[in-house]
Amino acid sequence: MFKATALLVLAVFGSAAQAHYLWIERDAKGAARGYYGEWDNGLIEKTGGNLDKIVGLKAFLTDPAKNLAVVRQADHLAFVASGSGDQRLTGTLTNDARKTRTTYYAKGGRTDVKGVFELELVPTKSGADEFTLLWKGAPLPKAEVTVYGPPKWKRVLSTDEQGHVSVSTPWAGQYIVEAIHLDDKADPAALQEREVATVSFVTTSGIRWTAK
Repeated sequence: MFKATALLVLAVFGSAAQAHYLWIERDAKGAARGYYGEWDNGLIEKTGGNLDKIVGLKAFLTDPAKNLAVVRQADHLAFVASGSGDQRLTGTLTNDARKTRTTYYAKGGRTDVKGVFELELVPTKSGADEFTLLWKGAPLPKAEVTVYGPPKWKRVLSTDEQGHVSVSTPWAGQYIVEAIHLDDKADPAALQEREVATVSFVTTSGIRWTAK
């Protein structure tokens, strides 16, 4: 039975950095940028600062064994992916003061219908607005999912008994869907393992808006 304590809201951690997530923005030629911060608040961390705290970086498409080179830029993590499939980027951050280790999983696109990350939002069909939240390949029911969209709109949803969640995309533009999972901590002295997954995609249909 899924334990309600396994999925917690961000406020539990009480730190601004704990509200951060990793997301991907990409172009049609395969170039991708991984950003760390809070897209909805216009916060992007920089190299020489908090962006450097993300380590163990790994980028790939559908095959984790086929690594792509990741280059740190001034305000993002750059990599290039050629071929079909969604773009993926992962890394970890350890907060010794709070005894937590966060693993970030970012996916650009909603083409693949098979999960690769330990925590991943997978579309029920290619390009769909309905997703299944998977944890180690199994659906997570009654889990909190946050949707960010234009114009910096935010909505908190919950997966159903089958781990499904439907995302509304009324505006044209970029969307980021985020889920957080907290592992049960058997050893009080051990680091708390925390996973943060995002899937980002762009819709071309919908209400047009102008950023101010």
